[in-house]
Formats: sequence, structure tokens, C-alpha cells
Amino acid sequence: MRIATSERRKVDEVWSDHTEWHSVCVFGKAAENVGRYLKKGREVAVEGRIQTRKWTDKDGRDRWSTEIIADQIEFLGGGGGGRGGDEAREARPAEHQRNQGQSGDIPF
Repeated sequence: MRIATSERRKVDEVWSDHTEWHSVCVFGKAAENVGRYLKKGREVAVEGRIQTRKWTDKDGRDRWSTEIIADQIEFLGGGGGGRGGDEAREARPAEHQRNQGQSGDIPF
């Protein structure tokens, strides 16, 4: 999934918004909860590690991708057409141990 982080920056007495986009990989039960409860515009907190992968594109050029491998996703508030309140609390995954390569893993 792709998520955005935004902040306001002041440069030479002028405030502006700055947004960064991040790729997040989610596996197992956490991925099921994301698929069920996460909607565009809904706020989430992601805890995990950053991983950079090298790959070769179709023209033979080396490329790099940086992504967050999520250990835990926490749904925050409502918004974006998603549900808040008790449903969000129930959807929070317990601490997730990633077992890459097992058949139950569902990447996003």
C-alpha cells in the first residue's frame, strides 16, 4: 500500500505543505485488517523497518526501491469513509512476526 506523510515547512517566512509518499508492505493478519478497514484518507500509524531493494528494469538498468516492512498497523480515528471507534480498536493487529515465504503471507 502507499501512504503519505505531510508536514508544514517554513522557508524564508513562507509556510508550505510538504508531502512524502511511502510504500508499505503488510503481511498476515495485519494485511487482512488493512484490506478490510483501511480506506483512502484514513489515518494510520505504521511501525516496522525500512528496507531498500535493488532490481533491474526491463532496459537492464539498476533501480532501487525503499519500502517500509510493517510489523504493526494501528488505525487512528475515522475519516476517509473508514470506520472509527470500536471497529478500529478491534481491527488493530497484535504485534506481528513476519514469516516471509509462508503461504499465509499476503503482501500489500
